[in-house]
Amino acid sequence: MNKCIVLGLLAAAVVFTAGCASEPIATHIQSDPPGARIEVNEGTVGTAPVSVVLPQHGSHHRLREHVTIRAYPTGPGQYQQVKQLYYNQWAPQNIEFDMTQSAAPAR
Repeated sequence: MNKCIVLGLLAAAVVFTAGCASEPIATHIQSDPPGARIEVNEGTVGTAPVSVVLPQHGSHHRLREHVTIRAYPTGPGQYQQVKQLYYNQWAPQNIEFDMTQSAAPAR
């Protein structure tokens, strides 16, 4: 009986561990209105909507470095947007930019 319990626990541990070793997740970046040029750490990755894999480490989708994401306007009445993501933060699945929001005034 004890042997069966031990084997069952070992099997459960193997299944659980295998489930944790997953591929990096993609982050989906959108802009409103669509079409903003998107840069990640000063490198252009495309126009929104776009999906990117941010630098992740381990099996828990944590960022392995600071990440700066910029969205550049495509028309009048739109403003450049910036999002900062930090080391060891969970990699987000979605990021959305509202291109009509102006930057906060400097104080």
